[in-house]
Amino acid sequence: MKNIKSEEIEEIIANGAVVLDVRTEDEFSEGYIPGAINMEIGEMSEEEIEKLDKEKTYLLYCRSGGRSSRAAQMLDFLGFKNVYNLEGGYMEWVKKKS
Repeated sequence: MKNIKSEEIEEIIANGAVVLDVRTEDEFSEGYIPGAINMEIGEMSEEEIEKLDKEKTYLLYCRSGGRSSRAAQMLDFLGFKNVYNLEGGYMEWVKKKS
């Protein structure tokens, strides 16, 4: 797992990363990074994670970076090689976009 800053998102997404938003459905409905898939951390069982393609690159984020960091560590532990966590989460991304 690697922590990245919001400035690095564009390049990672352009290179085909799967963007996972690990916030709640309510948080997701209030706004998200374009193309993101909502996979709430509370529902990320090992069984659900194992359905993901370990060969792909994943960019994870939450509101401020804590939950996504834990989720990224889970993916890392389960053998995913290209996992990125957005430092500062969605709030930081919104701030950089405005």
